[in-house]
Parts: sequence; structure tokens; C-alpha cells
Amino acid sequence: MNRIDPLARADAALGRVVALQAEIDALSARRAEAMVEFGEAFAEAMPADRFPLQERSRRAELAAALRVPERTAEGLLGEARVLVEQLPATLAALAEGRFSYRHAKVMADELCDLDAEDRAAIERVALGSAATQTAARFTRTVRRLRERRSSETMTVRCTEAFGARDVTVQPARDGMAYLTAYLHAVDAEAIQERLTETAHDAQREGDPRTVGQLRADTFTDALLDRDTSLGFGPTAREVLRATAEQLLQAQEETLGRFRGITPTVIVTVPALTLLGGDEPGQVEGVGPIDPVTARRLTAEAPRRARTSRWAARAIRCPRGCESGCGSVTGPAGSRAGASAPDIATSTTPATGPPAASPPTTSSRTSRAGTTP
Repeated sequence: MNRIDPLARADAALGRVVALQAEIDALSARRAEAMVEFGEAFAEAMPADRFPLQERSRRAELAAALRVPERTAEGLLGEARVLVEQLPATLAALAEGRFSYRHAKVMADELCDLDAEDRAAIERVALGSAATQTAARFTRTVRRLRERRSSETMTVRCTEAFGARDVTVQPARDGMAYLTAYLHAVDAEAIQERLTETAHDAQREGDPRTVGQLRADTFTDALLDRDTSLGFGPTAREVLRATAEQLLQAQEETLGRFRGITPTVIVTVPALTLLGGDEPGQVEGVGPIDPVTARRLTAEAPRRARTSRWAARAIRCPRGCESGCGSVTGPAGSRAGASAPDIATSTTPATGPPAASPPTTSSRTSRAGTTP
């Protein structure tokens, strides 16, 4: 009896997984079309002028049929409308199983409020990447295309979005919950880095907790004012089995005071934006920011150095010193300097809401520290 090669079996099984996933993705396109048809038929059967609660009734009917919350049903119906009515090429590609519904959802979320010409142009370019990128990476791709295409409206959109900032709580299992803050991208990145640096400092000195646990404990103790002057709240003391007094000396000698942690945010700004242009800047690890905020961050950075037209990258000194020993490199490790600058990379502290600022006339790379 011949034994089938395990690798061949695995390869065949993987092929079936891919084929089935393509079928699932194609079915999600058909589901979107059916949802739109349901919405139109329901509206015809129950006109809004005769049934004031038509929209709510339609949402409730769909939610009950799919066994999902009404808010989820509303989101699915909205995405279906955008795909069917505004993004026909995306819907057609989804129906062929070329990418997942998550990719189609990214297109719907990012392009729904653009005019028809801009939407069609971005859709045409973005679909070339959808089949080869994860949904997360595809999101960044579509956002970059969107901001390049409609950069003149980004300042207005960012101001409106900043007005929606909020903090929400979502219950989780086993007595836990998710605390979510919707913040300016620069502030969020700075907070995350500050918590991470604090966690790494603690680990270097033997703290047994993971980086994630240390981030959460530092965040909780700081906001609830739990002995933050000592750097250790009740959560940390419980883990380390020590009193605040016993940890005071260790805190001063090892972890340092909380206010001494300096967040760093890397912002890349095109030179023309510094001169008043509309092209957005980029926050490393986050994505585009409006040109007004990009100019302000660059203008307020206390230390500056030019970069070149290459895809330059600012490399911070691993010792965290302030002597300017960080380097900026161009292609193949060559030193940036002689050619005219094309981008600016700023490392800045956390910021507040976008505010108008005069154009800056030079590209800069700078690093700033902040002390509460």
C-alpha cells in the first residue's frame, strides 16, 4: 500500500482551503447585492412618508434574519450600498474571489465620501494591490492613494475628525474590558511609545511582567493617580510583593521617574508641504496627517537636520542622547547631504489639535523630549 507523501497532502489541503475561501468571498459579493435588493424592496413596500420608522424597521428585520446586532446589520447594509452603487469594479473582483470581503470593506470605508471621479481613479489603482496585500497593509495603501488624490481637503477632514475624539469602554470576558481612545494620530503614537519605553526600562531591571502587562499597569496607575510619584501602583506592588516604601529606592535607581520618559514620533514631511503645499505628511507606523499639523510639528521641533531627496530615514541614537549623534542615510547607506532636500523627517513629542502655522522653508530632522 502506497503511502501519500505528507507534504503532498498538505499542499492539496491548502489548495482546497484557498478555493473554498475564494468561494466564500464570492458569496459575500452576492450577499451585498441581495442586501441592496432587500433594502430597495422594503422601502417600496413601506414608504417613508407613510411609515416614519421605516429605516429602523428595515434594520431590525435584517438584524433578526442574520442574527446579528442592529448596528452590525446597519453597517453591512451601508457597505453593500457603497459596493453596489459606487464601487462596481470592486464588487466584480470580489465576486471572482480575488480578495476578501475585508479588502472590499476597506474600499467602501475609505472611498464612500469622495466624488465619482476621484473614487473611480483610486479604485482603478488600488485594485491592483488588493490580491497581493493583507487587509491591514491594503488599508494603508488605499489611504495613501486617497490623501494624494484629495490632499486639498485633508485639513478640513482632519479638523472634523479631531472633533469626534472620544474614549469608550467595551466589556470583555472574565471581568476584563477594552478601553479605546480615539485620538489625534500623533498623540496616540506618542502615548504608545511612552508606555513601551517605560515597560522596556522595567524589564531591563528584572520586572517579571510582559511588555503588554507593563503598558497596561503603567497606563492604569498613571490615570488613576495610584502612587505615580513612586512609579509603582497597587497593580505593580501586587505582582512584585513589595510595599511602596520598599520600592521607592529601586524606582529611583532603576526605572526612573515616570515624568522622565520622553515619547518620540517620527513624521516625514515633503519639502513642498513645508513651503505651503497640500501633500500630507506621514507619521511612521500610523499613516497620513494633514499638512497643517505636519508643518507645525516640523516648525516646533527644537533640533533640525537636512535629509535628501532619497527615501531617507532618521536613525535615533540607541543611547537616547541629545548630542545629535543620530545619522541620516540615503541609498546603500550613503550619507545624505549634498543634494537638495525633498522630504523632512521630524521626531516630535505629543501634540494637541491641528492648528494653523506659517510655512517652513527647509527640510528638517529633529528630536524633542517632553516632561510633564
